Amino acid sequence: MINIKNNLEYNLLRQRILGGAITGIWKKDTFFIGESSYPVMNYNYITANFTNFEKFAFPGYVPPINYHLSGYGLSYNKALSAFLGESTERYSFSVLYQNIKHNIIYSDYQNLQKRDCKIVCVRMNDSLNLFL
Repeated sequence: MINIKNNLEYNLLRQRILGGAITGIWKKDTFFIGESSYPVMNYNYITANFTNFEKFAFPGYVPPINYHLSGYGLSYNKALSAFLGESTERYSFSVLYQNIKHNIIYSDYQNLQKRDCKIVCVRMNDSLNLFL
């Protein structure tokens, strides 16, 4: 049976796991909490920026990643849940290359044709990238 926990206590635990001065995913392990949105109805929101983790995901090349993360909700828990979800989603996407780079083969079209496998080719610049 699946047990889904989305209460404030569990979300604060998730926040502590994703945060931290050394391993946290938010810049300087800080975020802004607000609860006023005048002139529209009041709602809670949490915002933060990513830390500069991309230097570890892309050694030798630091792409300009400067995402602004946010979560909104009628209650603090709903805003926190959305904020944690967006943070996790963006972090996962940003480190995707590090997890799949061993499956990418850079080669020309003639060499790729010689491979006997199902492939997806993406043309980038003057070469083809092979995703197995």
